[in-house]
Amino acid sequence: MLGCVAVAVFLIVFSSFNRRIRSAEMTEQNARKGRALGAALSAGIFTIIASVAMFIAMTGARVKINISLPVFFAVLILGISAVIYAGVQWGSFEKTYALPEEEQPVPARYKKLQEGLTSALMLSAVVVFLLLGFLKGLWHIAWVAFPVAAISCGIVTSILKALEK
Repeated sequence: MLGCVAVAVFLIVFSSFNRRIRSAEMTEQNARKGRALGAALSAGIFTIIASVAMFIAMTGARVKINISLPVFFAVLILGISAVIYAGVQWGSFEKTYALPEEEQPVPARYKKLQEGLTSALMLSAVVVFLLLGFLKGLWHIAWVAFPVAAISCGIVTSILKALEK
């Protein structure tokens, strides 16, 4: 099931990037670069989710923890590295080609508040994940912190959009 979630998230994120690129005017070479960055970012997110699925599968197959945990962290680090690198490159790409804003952006006066709150939520998810994993050995369930934080980010954004109205 987690593999299906990983594929679905990949497709949603990748199609979102492609939609933004199609709505901007740029050369085909630059559009290809943008699609590649979108694919790299989507693949990084997929890899992060897949690392959890792999760890759960290895635990279920009774693979020794001294093998499964390093494999989990290696794959997780690859995914996080891809997300960070592609995210930074995408930010530069987005500014360079002035991609249109997504539909109904958060009002400018709430933008910094949104960025601060969503960053705090996602960092809190990382802290919860690591604390539950290292202190209680609950790696198999601690991953739930990430979807909860992502949904919370959506709620924060929705509330800030509603405040403007």
